[in-house]
Amino acid sequence: MENIVENLLESICNRHKLDLMPQATSDKIKNQWGIDLLVDKSSRRFDFSVKRNNTLFFIETNYYSGGVQN
Repeated sequence: MENIVENLLESICNRHKLDLMPQATSDKIKNQWGIDLLVDKSSRRFDFSVKRNNTLFFIETNYYSGGVQN
């Protein structure tokens, strides 16, 4: 599911000149964008972060498949 969402986000971010970071951590955000992010766990990892000016958007993806019932 992350691969599908990443392809969609890359297209959107390229079109609108937004910055995309897959597997975003507070350290990666600080190093790449110079933004200090306070998180509840040092190991917190977001599936995607999108930066627009000085605003960050965090995106988590999940895929749940239901079983077949007889």
